[in-house]
Amino acid sequence: MSRNLDPRRFLRTAPAMILVLSSLAFSACSAGIGSSTQPTHSVLETVPTPESFQSLALAEIQTFPFLMLVNNDYSLPDAEVKEAMANVHPYIPAMSEGILLHPTVMEATQNLFAGASATQYERFMVTSGYRTYAQQKQLYESAADKSFVMKPNHSEHQTGLAVDIGWQGMPGSQMAQSPQGQWLADNAFRYGFILRYPEDKTAITGVAFEPWHFRYVGQPHAYYCHTNGLCLEEYLSRLQSGGEYTLAIEGKTYHVYYEKPRNGIIKVPPGIFWEAAEDNTGGVIITSWENY
Repeated sequence: MSRNLDPRRFLRTAPAMILVLSSLAFSACSAGIGSSTQPTHSVLETVPTPESFQSLALAEIQTFPFLMLVNNDYSLPDAEVKEAMANVHPYIPAMSEGILLHPTVMEATQNLFAGASATQYERFMVTSGYRTYAQQKQLYESAADKSFVMKPNHSEHQTGLAVDIGWQGMPGSQMAQSPQGQWLADNAFRYGFILRYPEDKTAITGVAFEPWHFRYVGQPHAYYCHTNGLCLEEYLSRLQSGGEYTLAIEGKTYHVYYEKPRNGIIKVPPGIFWEAAEDNTGGVIITSWENY
């Protein structure tokens, strides 16, 4: 399980400098990338040289949960997530009071809804967020159709990183065919979200199409998944197979690669901003970035 995951307290020491990461890491995704225009981007050929990387013990660094894979094959390491969740009420329109989200996901959802309002879509609401083990267990056991409900400890809702989004007065079953649902599918990536269970990926995700279910992964991961038509399983598999990439998006150049800890040691680029995200399959995704 990721350790001490509050991004606002993130601190890491690097040679000749101390890098403090607060809202900087999430500025592109929480504010929304190119909310009115297509993101400015390019794929670059330059990548950090492996010879310059430094070795660090995974147990001694702070990791983030945003790329954690939770599905039928990979369960949560613990029944209950230890990170503090935030109540969306009264900051975000919600179906009911008491809906919780990871604080970073809550901020991104606020900005997603603000972007929607700017384009005349002003009636989105959060219909579901974080669930405890007991809540997920009860939901699963009472569900007549279990193709839409995961077993307890296999649900993203238990991470606080997933948010179900509805439109006031519209049944969820109508979301996919509606202009509102299409807007979400086309634009959620700008705010760090992916449509987690696409209609054409059910054989991979093992979950029926859910046009209302969005998962926060942050940038540049959401952008890459959206533009390459990848679900989370495919994205992580591509990285695990050596599919590292460098991508420039609106003022930041990101480099993303996969690390398999060897004796608890991973290699990270020195002297630049970076973060590590454990994927819950035994690997770590390293994302570094520089402003340009």
